[in-house]
Amino acid sequence: MFKNMRKISVIITILLLISLSIAGAKMREMDAVTEYKFASSAYRKGNIE
Repeated sequence: MFKNMRKISVIITILLLISLSIAGAKMREMDAVTEYKFASSAYRKGNIE
């Protein structure tokens, strides 16, 4: 019985880690998109320093 609980807890932990890493990647992707939009708008307006 404890072996089954241990297997289930390991599987749940792995699934949580995968979901957290996917969420982190999406946040980094959104940050990159935001930076790109800001840089491209600054370039179009001529505000390059």
